[in-house]
Order: sequence, then structure tokens, then C-alpha cells
Amino acid sequence: MPGLTASATSVSGPNPASPREGDPVISLYQPTSGTAFDPRCRHSLLLSTAETSRNPLFHKACVYIPGHDELYIISDLLQTSSSSSLPVILISRVNLRRRSRPHSGAGAGAGDDDDDDDPVGGSDDDVVGVEWQKLRPPQSMTMPAGGARFAGGMVFCSQGSLAEGSTGGLHFMPRGKPPEALVTGFYGRDFNSPHDVAVARDGALWFTDPCCGFELGFRRRPVLPCRVYRFHPESEDLRVVADGLIRPMGIAFSSDEGTVYITDAGAIKGEGDVDTPR
Repeated sequence: MPGLTASATSVSGPNPASPREGDPVISLYQPTSGTAFDPRCRHSLLLSTAETSRNPLFHKACVYIPGHDELYIISDLLQTSSSSSLPVILISRVNLRRRSRPHSGAGAGAGDDDDDDDPVGGSDDDVVGVEWQKLRPPQSMTMPAGGARFAGGMVFCSQGSLAEGSTGGLHFMPRGKPPEALVTGFYGRDFNSPHDVAVARDGALWFTDPCCGFELGFRRRPVLPCRVYRFHPESEDLRVVADGLIRPMGIAFSSDEGTVYITDAGAIKGEGDVDTPR
């Protein structure tokens, strides 16, 4: 694969000037958001399906494992070859190859500290190539969605399916091992479609639970309101931390964890129609 060309990433206000075609722009809607971006940030196009299948393979999660220089990315719904079958979701594993160090994806030791963030790379640390694999999620972790780095591995939201016993929930996936279910329901009732998760410094997992799986036809009718939950794996304490939202989707903490940001996609229906009064 040819070397990747890194370019500066534009950071601007909510109404940026027209960028060059293909250039990403980060738009800031709050002045304090600018502190979240290192001024040395650059971008490179790692992978694209624009000229091949055009399938939405790079849709959400994008979990980075620093110790192995790997990205795990979740696809959007993918149609199967049979029109009568439900759509599927795939996981992409992308190993990064850098100029300054050998590829570590396959041979890195188990003792690597996967929770240490790498600094922003300089010219000697540029990504010069990638290795890409498409993986089917394990049957126990149906229709994965958002994810995050957690405890040396990853935690993913499983949205569940129409299959009997498929409840959805949070699953911990150690690197190279099958996923382990952490929580799969709220006091005997199935979650709707757990969608995104954020890890707090105290080890608690905050996750959103909209009803988009039912709206898109791969999940049963919801039995719970659309909420945001907090689950602590050590104490197994599960509680509602936010309700009154229409369709809570994305979730993230501020750097000091004094604020949690939640995307409410209530104006967008399951198939993309816009309902502005909502």
C-alpha cells in the first residue's frame, strides 16, 4: 500500500469557509471545545469504500488500542445477499504500520499496557500503511454498536436482535478472546438497543439505550423508556442517570468529567426522516 499523506486538520467556528474537497473540518459550537484539540493534529485517509463497494463499513465506535496500534470500527447495517434476511453488522480491525516502529498487531506481548495514550505523532511516527480485516461479531454479541477501550480490552454495546434470548447489553471483549456479557437487562426487562458507551475514571460504564433497533426492524418492541444508564462492573450497580430524552445516541465526558455530553437524535426517525417538532 502506498504511503499515506498527512495534512493539517482545520478547526473553525460553526460556519467554516468551504474546505477543499475531501478535507475534514472540525466545527466548534462552544469556545471551550477548542481545548480538546491538539494544534498539531493532522489527518490521513486510512481506508475508503467510495470507489469499491460503497458499503458503510466505517460507521461508529473506532476504538484505538495503543499497545497494538489497532483500530476497531463498527459498520452500519449491511444488507445480505438474501432480501428475506435481516441486515448484519461487521467489525473492521485495522492494524497501523508506522515509519518508526515495526507492526505490532500480531506479535505484541500480553504485558503491553493498552491503556496508555500515544502522543500526537511527529514526522518519524507517521502511519505509512494499514492492514484491514473484516470480522463477524460473535453470536453472543449481536448487532454491535458503540464501543470504548476498557480494562486492557474493549467494551461494546450489543443492540440485540429478533432471535429468542437475544437481549442486547454491554459486552467486554478482551483482545483475542470471546466477549463476556457484563449487563444484559434492567431488573428483568430487556434493554431496547444499547447504542454508545463511555468509560468514567472510576471504572463505571455510562451507556445510551434508544429504540432504534425496533424502528429499523431488527429488534422487538421496547419495554423500557429510552434512557441513559450507569453500570459499575465491580459492584454490579446499575441505575438510570438520565431520562426524558427521545432518542439518546452518542455519549462522551468532558476531560474533567464534570459534564457528560449526550446526543439526542429525537428529530431523526429510524429510516432518516426528519420530524422537526421533536
